[in-house]
Amino acid sequence: MNPKRPNKRRLSGLVTLLLSLGLLGAGVLGMQSLAGMKKPPERKEIVEKPLPVEITIAKAETIIPEIIGYGEVKAVKKVRISAEVSGRIIEVHSELEVGKTVPKGAQLIKIDTRNDQLLLQTNKERLSIFERNLQIAKNEFKRFESFYRKNKLVTLSELEKAEQNSNLIMDQIRQLEYENHLARLNLDRSVLHAPFDGRIKSITIEKGQFVSTGDVLVTLVDDTILEVHVSLDSEKARKILRFSQETGNTKRFWFANLLKVPSAIQWTQNNESVRATGVTDRVLKFDPKARTLQIAIRLNAENKLFTNTFPIVEGMFCQVRIPGKPLQNVIKLPRQAVGYDNKINIVTENRLKTVPVGVKWVDDGNVYVSSGIRENEKIILTRLSNPVENTLVDYTNKKTMIAKKGGSF
Repeated sequence: MNPKRPNKRRLSGLVTLLLSLGLLGAGVLGMQSLAGMKKPPERKEIVEKPLPVEITIAKAETIIPEIIGYGEVKAVKKVRISAEVSGRIIEVHSELEVGKTVPKGAQLIKIDTRNDQLLLQTNKERLSIFERNLQIAKNEFKRFESFYRKNKLVTLSELEKAEQNSNLIMDQIRQLEYENHLARLNLDRSVLHAPFDGRIKSITIEKGQFVSTGDVLVTLVDDTILEVHVSLDSEKARKILRFSQETGNTKRFWFANLLKVPSAIQWTQNNESVRATGVTDRVLKFDPKARTLQIAIRLNAENKLFTNTFPIVEGMFCQVRIPGKPLQNVIKLPRQAVGYDNKINIVTENRLKTVPVGVKWVDDGNVYVSSGIRENEKIILTRLSNPVENTLVDYTNKKTMIAKKGGSF
């Protein structure tokens, strides 16, 4: 074996290592040289982008809120005229048709009462006979009484029998008089009259038809006195309905009298021309299941039938707007500005802040805030979804919210 071969191999490996290190060093120097030739990037300051929003300036005012209810117009005076005697209908009023009006006292229907007339005629003849028999019986009783007292020519039994005969005839006369009284009542009841000026709402009979006592024949309605019965949320009603302050009967557990507050009534199918005015009249009932309070709105007298070509009439489903008690020092905001959790967004030093507020009243499109914000506060109107607290905002004030007293909300 040649001893010089291992040394030669070691020398070759050393040369390879040195060459590799040289190349690596040259690469590092080249990279450093290139890096030194590159210019460093310019540093830019990060600018926060503001959130554009629309705001309004809060103004505290006194407003008159309205509570809105819906209900059907009803006639206060409605009568179902029923047959008071049985018989066949022989006469009907010429204007007895649904929708037509009849005056007070007009004869609407007449029922055949010939049986009662015949009974009166027969009883008249019988009564004449009984009265003659009674006179004879009385004379006989007086004669027997005289005989008995003077000479005892008749027995006590005969005297009592004569008295009994007289009493029997008197009882028969009373029965006839009672029958005559009932017959005359039936004659009066056989003719049905209109109890007031009214409109025929329904008819269930025709001429020649047989009716029995108690059958409903005609329904008559007085259209001059109408009401709308509306159901209101009991909590809203508690807040703004105006009740009388008179104590009255303090032992009665019921609502005080409603003040006569003017209210606007309009037909839901045409709220432009079919309108009327009314006043709050009384509380009808409290529904514990629905938690509602039902009240009556009485239409004013000037809204009578025929005041215009298409008036408010019975059966119409109407909207009623009732002004409530004044709310003082409240701020009117659009509903979109107040969250479901009664929180609003405000601008403080150009930053967004979320604050809770106290809501006094809510209507169709507005919320009335009584606490939590101050007057002249900047209220964000733009609807935001989960805004970040302290976000920089760029606000635009398009209008100032002023709740005008007595306005329509």
